[in-house]
Amino acid sequence: QERLESYNLIQKFKSDRNGEQLRIIFQLVTDSNDFIRSSSLGLFYDVLRVEWNNYSTAEKEEVKRSLISLLISTKNVQRQMTRIIAEVAIREWPQAWSALTELIDTADSQYFLTILRITGEIQFHINHQTIDNQTRHRDLSTALGELRIQCLPFSPTGNFTSYLFTSILLKMAEHIEAKSAKR
Repeated sequence: QERLESYNLIQKFKSDRNGEQLRIIFQLVTDSNDFIRSSSLGLFYDVLRVEWNNYSTAEKEEVKRSLISLLISTKNVQRQMTRIIAEVAIREWPQAWSALTELIDTADSQYFLTILRITGEIQFHINHQTIDNQTRHRDLSTALGELRIQCLPFSPTGNFTSYLFTSILLKMAEHIEAKSAKR
């Protein structure tokens, strides 16, 4: 009975658009308790997937600003966070989310794995054709094809993992290199 009540409460929260939903989720996502933070990230992912098109432009901008802020302030970005960022990126990037492009362009080595995960999530959706809008599909494919992240330097030990990551990152695209040349 308690499980059913909890489930119903969560479902009501997901569908209740009273303006407080995002504020509450962002409070929970930044909670110090790992269980609460992890659970709220799952809830956030579900809400975004279902409600994104119902959000106002201001709400969408707030979500994108908050995600970038969370990404920058979090030392150990959870897998769920990269899925959430990728979900929003599928809908908004690169045309309507320049802050993500700026982060990618200026990212230092601490963000490489996270950016690799985000772009991997996007590529997964492209490959599995889960993006219904063909224009978005094409725009994302083009953006990923143009994206090249500055690679991590090889370690002095010749570490194979560093080599592998460097190889992967070099193959991602040419976008950052072109921007760097213009600066």
